[in-house]
Amino acid sequence: MTIRLLGLLLFTACKSSQVPVEPPQEPVLVEPVPVDACAALDEAACWDDASCILDASGCHSPVTRCETTFVQGGTSACQSAPGCSLIQEPCFCPPGVTCVCGGGAPPTCVAGVSLTQSPIIWDAQREQLTIVYRAAHQQQGPESADIHPQVIVLHWTAGESFNGAFQTFNPARLGGRAELQGAGALNVSAHFIVEQDGTIHQLLPVTTMARHVIGLNHVSIGIENVGGTDNMPLTEAQVTANVSLIYWLSDEHDITHVIGHHEYQQLEGTPLFDETDDTYRTTKVDPGDVFMRNVRRQISGLRLAP
Repeated sequence: MTIRLLGLLLFTACKSSQVPVEPPQEPVLVEPVPVDACAALDEAACWDDASCILDASGCHSPVTRCETTFVQGGTSACQSAPGCSLIQEPCFCPPGVTCVCGGGAPPTCVAGVSLTQSPIIWDAQREQLTIVYRAAHQQQGPESADIHPQVIVLHWTAGESFNGAFQTFNPARLGGRAELQGAGALNVSAHFIVEQDGTIHQLLPVTTMARHVIGLNHVSIGIENVGGTDNMPLTEAQVTANVSLIYWLSDEHDITHVIGHHEYQQLEGTPLFDETDDTYRTTKVDPGDVFMRNVRRQISGLRLAP
């Protein structure tokens, strides 16, 4: 009887000393206030800071960070767009490129590119001139205008209108340009022209060769940007359009390099470069280091070589 009473007293004492257990709380989502540290930098500091972009609008961050943080639970999650499911990683995509997430998979940057089809003349004459050009400039120039693109080359038109650039590229035969005439009658052209407001025109299929860069025409896609003059510098809208286009092309093709036209000789000596005439080189300045730097900061996630 004494033992039973002692056990009952001990049970009651232990029960009364237990700390009440709170029911589990739901995680609370807190949207961080985006702070652009780049905006506070002056021009010199912005130039020195590789994480910032300097353009006509001032100094700013090149990426949109779409991140939502759990206060409880010790993790963060991506919520990049309406209806986008939460996952365990933050999403970093450049402007104009959508972060797609769902099903527990890591976020993927996907470009939804809007193209205006503005085809230049492609007829039997241009096709034959292309084949003749390839035979003259490649070690083993195939009897075809078809290419398998691996390089994207960015240019500027040094003109101030889409129509002017289009009219230059449209004829099959090269007009003027004495420095280029000796290398062949095929006219210069490109696959895309990007206007100042970011409108993208497609002139040729990307698997058809365009004459736009010495030694790399057979493996490259050319993107021309309207402007590049003192009166009409290239714009942030063009940076965004080029970035979106590069993301899209990289998803569709085996792209390994993105270069500026002024950088083409850096690939000489690599398997990509093929030019049989050792004297045929030109010095280019387009589209310039600033434009290329701004583009490269926003495509760093693609890990493409310069």
